[in-house]
Amino acid sequence: MHGLDKPGFSTTVSVFLSYAWTDASRVNKLDQWLRDHGIHIIRDVDSFMAGSQIPDNIWKAVLSADKVVAVYSQQSKNRDWPSFEHQIAEKVEQLIKTPVWVYLRLDETPLRAHDPHRIAIDAQGKTLKQIGLEIQKSLNIPVEHTRFDYDEDAPL
Repeated sequence: MHGLDKPGFSTTVSVFLSYAWTDASRVNKLDQWLRDHGIHIIRDVDSFMAGSQIPDNIWKAVLSADKVVAVYSQQSKNRDWPSFEHQIAEKVEQLIKTPVWVYLRLDETPLRAHDPHRIAIDAQGKTLKQIGLEIQKSLNIPVEHTRFDYDEDAPL
């Protein structure tokens, strides 16, 4: 089952964040913003068991998420785990016949040749709030206007 197809359907949308560890400081900010706006986040630091179970953890994360937001950058494009997560997401998309992979581009790194049709949110020059709102839009989530202790109008 996947995301919204779960029995006992809940209105909470879940997102698996795929990223390279070198981008973690930016991902941490995004993670917090999304959580503060009611999105359930699935992420390696919170949801994964260490060791040989990582591939199983990735499968479970992608299968249980409504979307996979791939934080894409020069650092992540050729990394093993983000590439593996992309492969899993493509297999899940084939199974459920629904797109789940959404790019969040941190820099000018071109998307993979076979992915130009995917949703790609460009983060360059945008505030955390702008990026978060674009992610909410890609998830079909109504936008709420709430202020938080951090500066969501600052760049990610």
